[in-house]
This record gives sequence, structure tokens and C-alpha cells, in this order.
Amino acid sequence: MSLVLDLPLRGSQLIEASAGTGKTFTIALLYVRLVLGHGMPEDDEQPRDNGFGRLLTPPEILVVTFTDAATQELKGRIRQRLVEAADAFREDPETADLASGDPLLALRNEYPPAAWKTCARRLQMAAEWMDDAAVSTIHSWCYKMLVEHAFDSGNLFAQTLLSDQTEVIAEAVQDYWRTRFYPSLPRLPPWSMRSSSRRMSCARRSRTCSSAKRHAWSSTRPCRPPPLDVKLAEMGSRTQSARDAEQQARDAWLGDQEALRAQLWELRAGMNGNSFRGKDDDDTFAEWVEGVEAWAHGGPANDFLPKLGAQTMKLKKGHAVPDHPFYALVDAWQSAAALIPNLRPHLLADARDWVLEAIQRQLQSRAEMGFDDLLKRLDAALAGENGPALAQRIREQFPVAMIDEFQDTDPLQYRIFEQVYRVSANDEQTGIILIGDPKQAIYSFRGADIRTYLQAKQDTAERLYTLDRNFRSSDGMVKAVNALFAHAEQHPAGAFRFRAEGHDPLPFHPVKAKGREEVLVLQGQPAPALNAWWLAPDDKVRPKVYQKAMAEHAAEQLAQWLQQAREGQAGFRAGDTLTPLKQSDVAILVRDKNEAAVMREALSRRQLASAFLSDRDSVFASEEARDLLYWLQACASPDHDGHVRTALATPTLGLDLAWLDHLTSDELEWEAYQDRFHRYRQRWQAVGVLPMLRLMVHEFDLARRLLAETGGERRLTNVLHLAEWAQQASELLDGEQALIRELAEHINNPTGEEQVLRLESDAELIKVVTIHKSKGLEYPLVLLPFISHWNEVDGRRGRPTYDKDGLVIELGKKKDAPFAFSEADDERLSEDMRLLYVALTRARHAAFLGIAPLAPGNAKLPQLHKGSLGYLLAGGSR
Repeated sequence: MSLVLDLPLRGSQLIEASAGTGKTFTIALLYVRLVLGHGMPEDDEQPRDNGFGRLLTPPEILVVTFTDAATQELKGRIRQRLVEAADAFREDPETADLASGDPLLALRNEYPPAAWKTCARRLQMAAEWMDDAAVSTIHSWCYKMLVEHAFDSGNLFAQTLLSDQTEVIAEAVQDYWRTRFYPSLPRLPPWSMRSSSRRMSCARRSRTCSSAKRHAWSSTRPCRPPPLDVKLAEMGSRTQSARDAEQQARDAWLGDQEALRAQLWELRAGMNGNSFRGKDDDDTFAEWVEGVEAWAHGGPANDFLPKLGAQTMKLKKGHAVPDHPFYALVDAWQSAAALIPNLRPHLLADARDWVLEAIQRQLQSRAEMGFDDLLKRLDAALAGENGPALAQRIREQFPVAMIDEFQDTDPLQYRIFEQVYRVSANDEQTGIILIGDPKQAIYSFRGADIRTYLQAKQDTAERLYTLDRNFRSSDGMVKAVNALFAHAEQHPAGAFRFRAEGHDPLPFHPVKAKGREEVLVLQGQPAPALNAWWLAPDDKVRPKVYQKAMAEHAAEQLAQWLQQAREGQAGFRAGDTLTPLKQSDVAILVRDKNEAAVMREALSRRQLASAFLSDRDSVFASEEARDLLYWLQACASPDHDGHVRTALATPTLGLDLAWLDHLTSDELEWEAYQDRFHRYRQRWQAVGVLPMLRLMVHEFDLARRLLAETGGERRLTNVLHLAEWAQQASELLDGEQALIRELAEHINNPTGEEQVLRLESDAELIKVVTIHKSKGLEYPLVLLPFISHWNEVDGRRGRPTYDKDGLVIELGKKKDAPFAFSEADDERLSEDMRLLYVALTRARHAAFLGIAPLAPGNAKLPQLHKGSLGYLLAGGSR
């Protein structure tokens, strides 16, 4: 409480708010102080050190957060606090509905009673003014600044904001490939494109460049590697050397081919079967040798050739490579070829820069800009010739700013605030308060950079404040989390793996607990705060076995607890009253939709209903969206047997498989169904796609059947939601096929624009939530059945991105860049530790963790030390 009332409102301040310590509460109370002019001088006295110095109105106080939902919630909480503060300052303070110890009471007591009425009026007016308050996302605020200060920023006065730049990016990528890459093909050696870049799909290239675009505009590191033309020139001599070495090996074969062919057939029996799989098949081996012959006459090399080097040939004991120069020349050729660098990273980096410039030209020519452009253009304007004037105008418009969730900021965003509010200089003519928790920085995939937070921490080193009392969790839960991370803090790198050379910019500090009055009771006894479910066989567990076993165990335990709740043996006890445990009291935290699917299947087998909340939850990612696509294809082409059969077989329609099989042999019945889809098409063309889909839902009795199933209400809502979207989209498109293509594009690339509608019934179900989505939320009981799992950065799951001085933007094979993979995986483990912290701090009363000695892939020993739980327990040791 003292911090909230004493925090200076001038200059730059940083507040570290650990999980559950009242970050939003603090922002709202600081807002109240600014509206009241708390610390403002009376008469001619100097202002107090902790005051801003004058009264501020809601349009003058900038509050920035990172999502639209968080913006609306924060605005509502601030409005509520202003109303509560106004009540506290009424002439009859006993009518104020405030808890004992509320800092509003201490704030009121700092004013003489004669001023209370005036303060109450100011606060009430501010609450009524909140519709015009400057509470927004950073993108919305940047757009506002570019439009309102178009002259100073050098931007157009009227520009269209694009919410989706997919088409613009795809067009730029296609132009790059057509105008820059393909003309370079004759200069590229065949083996330089090891990862087959030329065969990359346009969609893949678009996603790669889109990811690079996001990173390049937020990074303070150099983004331009050596130009591709320079790199190609550097490759010239090495390429020629490799070609000369290859020709020498060819000449050696052609000069003695009969003897060499005979030697290979003799060597066949001594070849190691692991390296020469298939050698025992006569036809296969003959094909290999013929491939060498074809190569010697100018053809491409087969996979057999590189294994024939004198140093590389794998032979069994007792066998030796023949004494012939050909085998040594194969070694020389392979060594020369290995010196030719992989062009892919340079090619993609070149494409990134070229595509970025092309996108900017295209957007400017059409007076358009995307969300990333908003930040980039404001940053460029502030750094430009009129930058000081623009910054001054913004400071006059918003003398004080509060930046919420600052740990999710990237370098570009921080640079904007630094240029406006001079954070490092501690400019006391304005005020900027940065609020965040670096232990909860888990959004690197969105471009957030924890090192930006650490830079700001360094810039405000003498003005760092900490909220250290947890208001969310029970005393036992807080002590359990403190104990875990205090143990991890003893490891050489610290709990969050930032300690180096005795310095740790991200230490773990235990927090105090306010505690909770109620106690969680399970099986008739108070439940421990931290609980482990051990899956411990004799040696090791494969991930899929672990996942299935833990899902079944968690579902079974939950079913037992809910049964105990019905018997009065499980719930929340406050005094002599026991409130039964409900499904809605439980959250099961997972990493992704795959873990969620396994968990929900286990729950469903026990008739336990659940709702899945994902951070990327789009209705286009649902099974119903894919089924709708098949329905529309059948309705648009009812004479196409394949389309109609696919539509009838969709899981959403749920028709009996035996009946579908019968339909293939009953010609009259089949014609009747084709006639039905002809009628659907006629209705679509006559009155629109929505009436057609409603007719289809009615005739297939979809509503009754789905509502009788577990999760059916959600599925039916998705169908209706998609039908409404289809109607709106069709009004802007020309014909049935255009709508089908639009829906297919949304399914292949769900943008999240059409979020899954939340039902009132969802609130009463068990919540299966991604850890990312759970951030900022709290649940009475948290299950973490899969917390032992991790996803190592090893190149087996797509192509991870990694940036080192702006050069490598996409990693290929681990053997080509082992150090980069090692660094990328090290970053992954550090973020996994922060994910673990977020997961554990969601619980009010208790958390249950599924633990097992995991051994992924073909590992012979458990690899738990590679995951966050293993690091927490043993610091990365096996």
C-alpha cells in the first residue's frame, strides 16, 4: 500500500509485479492519484516529490496494454476504481463500500475534510469521462499519433489500416521469386541449394518472410547480411574448385572403369550394412553401380557416390579400400563441395529485405499500412528531422504514460517510448511508469523480447519498485512456489537462467502472501498446495505413453473429486461451511491443442464436459469449418459424386457408416440425396448461403443430434457462427466458387479474426487452457498433467527461426548449424522456466503436476533435465 501511494508520478519508474500481486489494482490507484493531482502544491508551495504537479484528465493519461480484450478490462477496472474513490471522498465516508485497509482510505486521509467534496466531484467526472480515456493497445495509439500528427510525422492524412496483409506479402514474395531469384538460377551450383529452396511453396515463403518481417522491424540488431550478389561472387572460386575436383574423379573412373566396377562388386560383401542399406539386393546394387557410370559421363551424382571415398567408406573388419586413386579423388571432391556455403540463409535474408521494401512501396502507393507499419512509421518519424517536435507534441498531449505488461514489449516499441518520454534520462517534465513481470515473459513467438525489459530495468536502475504481496493464492500455495524457485535460484545460472559472472538481472525474490480464508478440501482432508503424480516405471517413459497415462490419471482423479463433492467430501471450507467443488473450479493447463485433445478425450470417456481455451482459438481451426467446406463444395457441384459422398461422410453430419456403405449400392437412394443437394444449390442461388445452410441443418436434424452429444452445444454454435460468416463473406464475393476459395484460405491460414464464440455454458465446464492463454487468470484448482514434457529445438518439428546478427532467419538441419541450434534451444529452456512459473502461479489453492522420466525418440536414458521441471530440480544435470 505504501508503494502505491508513495510512488513518484514524475520521471521514469519501473514496477516489477510478480504474479498475483495486484498489478491492475496498482494501475487503477495510480490513475486515481493522477486525476486528483495527488502531491500537487497548495498555494505557492513546491510539489511533493511523489506528485506529478498538476491535475490530469482521462484523455491526458496514456495507458497502454497489448490486446483489445485487456484494454477493455483495464478501462473497466479503472472506471470502477474511480467510482469507488469518489464514494470514499463523499461527505459521509461511512457509506463507502471499501474493505478495511484499502489504500483509498489512506489516500482520502491525506486531504483535509473540506476538500473531500471537490475530490469526489473530480473523480466522478473522470469516471464519466472514461469513454474518451486514452486506454488502448500500442498499435491503436500509434495509429492515432500518425493520423493526428500527420504533418509532423510525414505521413498521409488519410490512410487505410489493413488488418490482414497476407495477400500483399504473397504478391511481394512472388515478385521476388520471379524477378530476382529465378534469373540467378544459372549462377547457382546444384548442390548449393541443399534444402531445395527452389521447391518451396509460395505459401511457405510467405510465412517465412512474414515471420522475418515481424522480427526485423522490432530488432535493434543489424538486419542486412552481405548482399546475395556478393555472396554469389564469393562462391565462384570454391564452386569451380569443386567442379574441377569432381571432373578429376570422373576422369579417374572413365580411365579404369572396368577394374573399378569389378572392385565395387568385390567390395560389396565387406560394406557395412548400416551405411549401405540394400547392398544385398542384386538389382539395387547393380542400379547403384550404373548410377556411378552415368555420373562419370556427366550425369548427376547418386547417393551411393559420396560413400565411396577412401576416408568415408564404411567397411567391416578385415576389409580395406582398394589402392586406386579414384577413391581418394572422391574424398577430395566431397571436401571441396563441403566448403561451398549453404545459400539458403543468405537467400532468405536477401528475400526478407527485398520483400520488406516491396511491401512498403506497394502500401504507400495505395495509401495503406499494416499493424507492423504503425510502429515502424512512428519510430521512423520520431527519429527523423521533425522527431523532436513530434515527441514534444505527444508529451504535451499525454504528459503521463503507464505501460502495462511491459515484459511483452519488443525493442521497437521501447525505442518509441524512449524517444517520447526519455526513459533513461528520467525526464521529470513528464511521467512514464513501466509495469510488468519478466518472470512472465512468454511471448517470444510474437516478437516480445525479454532483453528489452532488462534494458529498461538497467535504464531505471535507481527507480525500480517491487510489488511483493500475493493476493491471489493461499498461503500454502505461495510458500510452495517460493520454495520451488528458491531451490532453482541456487543453480549456477539462477532460477530463470540469466545469471552470468556473478550478475543476475532476473533473480527470483520470494513474495509474501495475503492468504485466503477458505481451504481446499479433498477426500475430506485439507489438500496440500503442491502435489506430484509420479509415473515411474523401472527406467524410462516415452512421451506418448506419458501423455496418455497422465491424461487418464488426471481425468480419473477429477471424476473422483467431483463424486466426493456430491458426497460432501470435497470443496472449499470457510469456517463451518463447505462449498462443493464444481467443474468450473478446475483448470487443466496444456501447451497446445494436441495435449488438449488427449486430455479432453480422457474427460469425455468419463462424461466430464470441458471447454478448450486457446490463445489462437479461431473458428476456422475447428473441425466444423473443414466440414462446412465439404458441404459447400457438394452444394456447388451436386453432380460430382466425390464431393457429395465426402459431404455426407463428415463427422459433423455424423451419419451412420453402415448406412453410408449401403448408399453406395442403392442407386435410387443415392439419386434422392443428389436431388437434395441440387435443391440446396438452388436455394443458395435464390436466397443466399445462410438460408441454404439453415435448411441443411434442419433436414439432417443436426441441432437435435449435436445437442445430445458431449460438447455438442459448442459444435452447433461453431456451425451457426460459420454460416453467418459465410453469408457476410458472400455479399463481397462473386459466386459460389469464390466463397469456397475464401473459406479454404481461412482454414489453411486461420488468422484469429473470427474467434470462437464463448457460450455461457462454457463457464460451468472444466477449462482446458493453454498456458499462454492462462496468463493473467486464476483458478481455484490447477492440473498440470503434462508439465514434464518439452519441445527441444532440434529441427525435427518444422524449421525453427533464429537470428544472429541479422543473418540466419531460418535454421535448416542441426548438423549444418549446431551452435545456432544450441543457442536457440538454450533460449527455449529459459522461456520454458518462465512458462512453468506462469503455470504454477495460476492456482489459488493447489496444483497437481504429472512427473515422469521422459525419454523422447530413441533416447536410451531419461532426458528430463532438458525440460523446465528437470532444470528446476537439478539445474540441467541428468
